[in-house]
Amino acid sequence: MTDNSLNLKPQHFFNCLTEITADDFTKMGVKLIAVDLDNTSVFDCTMTPVKGAKAWFKKIKEAGFKVVLISNSFELRGHIMGKVFGCNSYGPAAKPDTKMMAKAAEEAGVKPCEMALVGDRLFTDIAGANKFGAVSVYVRPYRKEFMIPRYWKKARQDEIDYLKTINISRDLKTIYYK
Repeated sequence: MTDNSLNLKPQHFFNCLTEITADDFTKMGVKLIAVDLDNTSVFDCTMTPVKGAKAWFKKIKEAGFKVVLISNSFELRGHIMGKVFGCNSYGPAAKPDTKMMAKAAEEAGVKPCEMALVGDRLFTDIAGANKFGAVSVYVRPYRKEFMIPRYWKKARQDEIDYLKTINISRDLKTIYYK
């Protein structure tokens, strides 16, 4: 069920985090890239980076962008993954709440419109980015969630239903990256 008070429409779509290039971010006009953890940069509920994520963080930072993690996950996990990726971590963020986005932007010295938030969830990542005034970047979830399967099946079905209203055709077999 879609909450009409939230803007769930992503400004940009990519298959996965590692397909987004520094040129893409330059064209978006951003200076700060905030990245979600679960199913975006690490496998869901793990501390295992998705294929190519460590190299991607390094390459994006070398291109002159500031990169941070903003996750709804617990603080210690975010801190550890920040060390793995070589960046600061903000959380638990409680997205779509924008407090951690505001803190990251302020510490980086950028305006909300100069920040991109990359994530795999419409109701948290994309809604939060849009609410904050950041550039919202949707990536397909890296793989099916295994924790609380009934919850995730419904959550992903709600996202699919919304995507269809904006003429993006997905189903539970094709929403995931691999």
